[in-house]
Amino acid sequence: MEKVPTVIIALLSCFVATTATAETRQATKKESATARAAVKLHLKDPSSAQFRLDLVTRPGAVCGMVNARNSNGGYTGFVNWLYITATSQVVILDHGDYTGDEMTLYSDNCD
Repeated sequence: MEKVPTVIIALLSCFVATTATAETRQATKKESATARAAVKLHLKDPSSAQFRLDLVTRPGAVCGMVNARNSNGGYTGFVNWLYITATSQVVILDHGDYTGDEMTLYSDNCD
């Protein structure tokens, strides 16, 4: 009889571990296209944008990374971005050029 509680605890542990990470998933093509188009509006050279890691971390939040050319024509390196679908809000964590509120919004939705 001692094996039954152990099995139940093991199964419950697996269930909790699975449901805790179930929210994060790969963005659909439509979600990615919408978010990427919004992010491009905030770039100096939108046509140079290179994207990776489009993930939906919470319902209505798409997070990813973007690399694009700056005013001097050089790539700046990949930076994190967030797109909120309900408000079409974009937050780009551009090498320290962001506010504390933007960082909090990003952390609340993407970390």
